[in-house]
Amino acid sequence: LIRLNNDGKWDGGNLLPDEKLTLKKYFKILEISGLVNNSNNQMFDLMYANYDNCGFDHDKLFAFIRGQHKEFFIFVINFASEDKYAEINIPKHAFDCLSINDGANYKVKDLLENENVSNAFALYCDDSIINISSFEKLKLTVPAYSARVLKCIETVS
Repeated sequence: LIRLNNDGKWDGGNLLPDEKLTLKKYFKILEISGLVNNSNNQMFDLMYANYDNCGFDHDKLFAFIRGQHKEFFIFVINFASEDKYAEINIPKHAFDCLSINDGANYKVKDLLENENVSNAFALYCDDSIINISSFEKLKLTVPAYSARVLKCIETVS
């Protein structure tokens, strides 16, 4: 906090490089929370659907969906010191509760990393359009001590 203060300037001028990166990511998370924090949005915890899933480390990963209808966000947070590959079950109940179309195609972008998710979803997508359904696990890698915040918008068929 003293280095962030920088003699009352609060500009982070004395922060170490990794501290600057953490601060930048923190501000990005605050920006994303403003986009997501809509009073009409619903939340669905994905942890119960992945507790016995051997492709999901429930001790180090946390996942949930926020949103509804044709636009929603999938959050996957990694509390481990190494990158984590995850295969996430999204149950039919999640689609029903959030009024999301099960098995539809969605344009997906990782808001935290500010990149199209075609690299993270190499098995799924072509130009960041992927099919999200209760029948197939969502597969991605989450960087160490970081997260994926996937903005999903249903595409017109």
